[in-house]
Amino acid sequence: MNKGLTDRGFSLLEILVAMALVSFMLFFVAGSDFSNRKSLDQTLDKFERIIRYSADESVLRNSYIRLNYTFDSEGESSGIKLEYSDDKDFIIDLKLEELISENNERELEENEERIKERNNSFSQIDEFDADEFEIPPNVQVIGASSELSPKLVTENSIQVYFYPNGQKDSSIFIFATDEEVAYIIIEPFQQVIKRGYKLIPEDTPEEGYSDAISSLAEEVYKEWKQ
Repeated sequence: MNKGLTDRGFSLLEILVAMALVSFMLFFVAGSDFSNRKSLDQTLDKFERIIRYSADESVLRNSYIRLNYTFDSEGESSGIKLEYSDDKDFIIDLKLEELISENNERELEENEERIKERNNSFSQIDEFDADEFEIPPNVQVIGASSELSPKLVTENSIQVYFYPNGQKDSSIFIFATDEEVAYIIIEPFQQVIKRGYKLIPEDTPEEGYSDAISSLAEEVYKEWKQ
């Protein structure tokens, strides 16, 4: 009789092969989503650390701290720079900040001296290593805005200020992968930094992803602005 053959269980090798096949299928189906969400969360974590560091530094130094984010443009590298000002008489010119955010070339040229004087008030924080906060290639910064900006800034640069009394500009940074849009919200006096996510609709055609991301980013911005 062949009873021994019919009752035989799976060998260890067969189980390992089956597990490997299942793992491969799971990675194939969902691996990209897991990778993108992980990279997105890592990016949000990095920005939260920068924000908390900036807030602490402004109090410890008893100085203004400026977070300057430059968006990628025409092949130029994007990135974050932290600066401080020891000028106790420094006053933020709201109209000048709004003008810079709007990026009107003619008006920027007319106010070149004022902008130069503003920037000369700040020096780079050498202890801050921007390379540690490099953004993964599958994540992009879509836009940002602060209470000093009249719109969602998506090119050139944006500045967020931190004050010696512990206050900071109310601000928002918006990020995206191929699957979703995420954001962090900075409140003026709160220690908690809010974050949220919005999925890109599954039926979005490949050629429509850019428009879908821009639309979601604008939606997030308007919700924050209200």
